[in-house]
Amino acid sequence: MSEALGVEVGRVWRAGAKKLPEVGDTLETAKRGVSTSLVDLLSRSSGVGTDVSSRFDELRGLISRALEDSEQAIRDCGTALVWAAEDYELTDQAARDAYEREKQRID
Repeated sequence: MSEALGVEVGRVWRAGAKKLPEVGDTLETAKRGVSTSLVDLLSRSSGVGTDVSSRFDELRGLISRALEDSEQAIRDCGTALVWAAEDYELTDQAARDAYEREKQRID
């Protein structure tokens, strides 16, 4: 096993522990924004004889669920990457050292 492999395993760990959770946080923020951005719109009548409020509320629900599902999938992928990196048996000290250095690296 080489040092290069340790670096790659460290990158897998960083993607799962740092990068994908950041994407999950972004999706969570977007999900909150969907609810608040439609409040004013939903409180008004369309003035054309049809109350579109319920349709927009349905749309908001669909978008919120999609964002929530995506957020959870991203977080689950991150967890899986961390588990894979941590479970990977590094049999070479150079690879193990490179793995630990890569995990500690600040982007």
